[in-house]
Amino acid sequence: MNYHYMFTINSQPPVNCAKSNDQTFGWGPKNGYIYQKGYIEFFVRSKDAKIIIAKLADYPILSYTLSNKTGSDCYTNYKKNSSIALTWGVFPGREILQPTIADYKTFLIWKDEAFALWSEKWGKIYEDGSDSRKVLNDIVDDLYLICLVDNDYVSGNVLWEFLDKVMNENDTDFKPGNCLNQKNQHDILF
Repeated sequence: MNYHYMFTINSQPPVNCAKSNDQTFGWGPKNGYIYQKGYIEFFVRSKDAKIIIAKLADYPILSYTLSNKTGSDCYTNYKKNSSIALTWGVFPGREILQPTIADYKTFLIWKDEAFALWSEKWGKIYEDGSDSRKVLNDIVDDLYLICLVDNDYVSGNVLWEFLDKVMNENDTDFKPGNCLNQKNQHDILF
């Protein structure tokens, strides 16, 4: 995905009924079962965010939230004041445990932190006013943060089918090879 200018920051695969002692996905008390929905969070250029938004209409099983840096351009299909379970466990003699959720309000708070990483962590590597700092600021100002959740944790392929379609069925928007001859590094990304 990173090759296609979709800069991933967090993800998890779907899991349907893994034992709680599973080496990879297990957690919690003995003799339990683990479930999780596949999801991914990533940054993408604004022009590519528009393509993703248009294609999401064909994938109603996906829940999504995306926003630009300022929050002035946000999209979501979450129901108002609702949360989506991302990970849960079922254990003998206990209520269902749900340690990981996604919701719109939390996304907006996280969005601010995620964008701050670009300017407050990476940006400070470069001197204020330097060409490198300007390029980084231009990049950040153009990005959107996107969170996609595949609600079909049983089949678990819709999210990856969607992303594959977005990356491979668009003319040249997600194919970086066509701009490698640009002289200006900034032009490579935008």
